[in-house]
Amino acid sequence: MAKRKMGPRRALLLLVNLASTVLTVFTGLRDNPVLVLLTGKYDSIRARLVEGSISPDILRSDLIKVEMMPNLTHVGQNYRFLTAPTRGPKNVGSDRSTCLHVNSINATLMNNYYDDFWGKGPRRAIMYMFSISAPHCEVLNLQPQWVDNCKFQYGNVSTCHRYILDNFEELQDNRPIQVGAELDFGMVGSPFLKCIGRPERSFLYTTELVLMQQYWAGGSYHVEIQSSECTAVPLIRNEDWKWGLFEVQSAGDTADVVVAIDTTGWFATIVNYLYGIVTLVLIAVGLVTVVTQSKVVYYVPNGLRFLEERKYLRFLLPYMGVATLASSDESSVIRFKGSLITASDRWINHWLYIGISILDALVNVRMMYVIVNIGTWMLSFEASLDTFMFTCSAITRMTWLMCFLHSLLRLTLKVIVRALRPFKMISATLRHKVEWYVDATALFASYKLYSVMLCLLLYLLYNLHGSISFMVKQNPYKRGVFGGSAQLTQFWGNEIVCDLTVTMSILFLAQLLVSAIILRTKFRYIANNRVIQKLQGRYLFVGWDVFFMAEILGIDPMNPNL
Repeated sequence: MAKRKMGPRRALLLLVNLASTVLTVFTGLRDNPVLVLLTGKYDSIRARLVEGSISPDILRSDLIKVEMMPNLTHVGQNYRFLTAPTRGPKNVGSDRSTCLHVNSINATLMNNYYDDFWGKGPRRAIMYMFSISAPHCEVLNLQPQWVDNCKFQYGNVSTCHRYILDNFEELQDNRPIQVGAELDFGMVGSPFLKCIGRPERSFLYTTELVLMQQYWAGGSYHVEIQSSECTAVPLIRNEDWKWGLFEVQSAGDTADVVVAIDTTGWFATIVNYLYGIVTLVLIAVGLVTVVTQSKVVYYVPNGLRFLEERKYLRFLLPYMGVATLASSDESSVIRFKGSLITASDRWINHWLYIGISILDALVNVRMMYVIVNIGTWMLSFEASLDTFMFTCSAITRMTWLMCFLHSLLRLTLKVIVRALRPFKMISATLRHKVEWYVDATALFASYKLYSVMLCLLLYLLYNLHGSISFMVKQNPYKRGVFGGSAQLTQFWGNEIVCDLTVTMSILFLAQLLVSAIILRTKFRYIANNRVIQKLQGRYLFVGWDVFFMAEILGIDPMNPNL
């Protein structure tokens, strides 16, 4: 059979497949739970949280009860961690080192306030906490102008430093001379450390800005940790060398960012590790298949699968690969020569990959929302590859979540239509037409189409609206909470629900419009193809690509006679 030419439709299909390959590979490999477990990627940060290296020791507890804050030991032991892009001048346009910003945020608790269709009030509470890894050290972040005046007043630098060391505790209580602002990241100051038992030489330590964020009243917190390497430069010691004063300097201009999200629970844990295993196996199989150009497909007829003592395997491992290995008669295995376009052909339309990806999206909705918020915020400064790869995982999960919602809506509509049959409220002809239209519109709702529409939607929102959210911020947007009550909204009014409701509604309506347009063209004939209808019946969820299936099966989607 002659090789088919690369026409416009085939070229477009190849381009979409390559984009889908990139999205799914980045999502499947970045912070894969299995790879994280094997490599011990987050063992260091977990150990620091558990052992108390990251702690509220230097926190100003005027506005909050420390004992009511999230337990950092519990966070280190049980939360799921993921790495966000490092922040610095290259991707956010400013120095993001936390060293000179230590203890410079005036409000320990701040809310994000909105005033829009969904209501007026706070929808997110954020607790801010600075921490330093150097034990038995106290922090004093003075205004640079005050330090300059001190040096001028005492005539030399050493005398000023001696005054700061001798009056360190009194200066900590003098708020006007310290830096402070009601801002997310605080402000730059002139920080000093008073440490016990240190030799008179410089040492490195880490300063963390820990953000604990809550989306609704009574909800769990997710924790964002921004870490920077700092240098403590010795200035002066007291007479018995017990205490020493050190000047804080930044060792760089960036901050490494790690996010910890509460995904505890046996079901979420099982889904996360199953997703990690399935994606690794299927991606590896797909890459090996492309390298070896293997197009052989084995099939065992349903009546011959798992005969005799192996029959119970069909319930435990219902996979064709296992069925071919477990077959007692080699002649029952039928060999086909398949078709291959890209590596993702082996996993993106696989029923197991679709099912486990949807489950992963459902149990990690909060992680998905956190990633898309951080990723799109950073992309608004600079479109870097690292930030794009980070955002891909959120785009992929949002797409699979949309596929699940579309599947649920499709099944619900079909159940409603069939439930009306005994009441004879609609004719059989109308019922069949409605069912056909529901199936036909869902037929074109693939993961690839939703991914393209989601990327286009986010791009248009940022360029035309200036934000990916339709929520309207109050002015000022972030305000400190000094009365002890965050007064957060209930679950159905939080940011995640508001944003996802709008985004998913727009995507669904856009998909219906695209499907309606396709059904006005010759491509509508594919909806009547018996083979395609059989495939749609075998797939439980929306997400598989009908045009890809038609391509590899040799079906002309515009031929009414097939």
